[in-house]
Amino acid sequence: MNTEPPRAEPQERSDEASTGAEGGVERAKPAGKMRLPEQSQYADASKELGPSPSPLVLVLAPSPSPSPSPSPLVLPSRPRPLASATSSAMTRAMHVHEAIAQRRSIRAFLPDPIPRETLTRIFERAQRAPSWCNIQPWRVWVASGDTCSALKADLTLAAQSRMPSPDVAFPSDYPEPYLTHRRACGKALYDVMGVARDDGPARQAAWMRNFVAFDAPHVAIVAIDKRFAVWGALDVGCWLETLMLLAEEEGYSTCAQASLSLYPDLLRARLGIGDDVNVLFGVGLGKRDPDAAANRCITTRAPLEKNVTFVG
Repeated sequence: MNTEPPRAEPQERSDEASTGAEGGVERAKPAGKMRLPEQSQYADASKELGPSPSPLVLVLAPSPSPSPSPSPLVLPSRPRPLASATSSAMTRAMHVHEAIAQRRSIRAFLPDPIPRETLTRIFERAQRAPSWCNIQPWRVWVASGDTCSALKADLTLAAQSRMPSPDVAFPSDYPEPYLTHRRACGKALYDVMGVARDDGPARQAAWMRNFVAFDAPHVAIVAIDKRFAVWGALDVGCWLETLMLLAEEEGYSTCAQASLSLYPDLLRARLGIGDDVNVLFGVGLGKRDPDAAANRCITTRAPLEKNVTFVG
């Protein structure tokens, strides 16, 4: 999964899974233009594993009792708009291909929290994601309420004052055709937001929006045992897509972000994450803001033959 967000620099630094900013961008505060250092490709050798910790930890601050959970999402004969909510008038269940087509990386959320029962159901069902030999290597901490707000404040301050130091290095280079896809994604996002290529302050403000998870009311921090390398990461990718589609089925949106992994020391201190795992990325969850310009960005996909070859 490639989830590096855009940065305030001349070249587009964006990706569908974690680029971000919203419409009506605020001017950057005097924080300086933080840029990611070029880092070598991460490669961790697998070793024999011992007992695994619990795969999911909910870090939820005390809050008023949530509203009743909505019933499972059903749809009319035509796919619903992305912003629509569950409706009693809907008469059929969502097909998987509809959830895939409707899912996108949301870069502006409404503040309304997901009811606890619904949030738990999404993550519980995601446990059925496939993994190699059923090892289930994803380790997840879900922050809500005051804990989530404090986490965002920690990350914002760090992004304004020091260089990142992720557990897993970002790719240092994007050869073609990946660079073209990446630049097109960044251009589409900034164009719909009305942010000019040479508008440094607006681009910096857009970059800083990553560290508040675009105002998502819930943030899931996802990690993997340090003794796993690429094979375990593939399993986590399967889990991530499962989670995002289940959220879509329930009428909620997501945004997977590598930027939320840039300061793992803060995540460990705030959420109690151990040193036995590498933090991979974060996921914002909630209701999309239908009025935000950034949420009108829809990226394209290459023709099938660019990625898939049928033989025989």
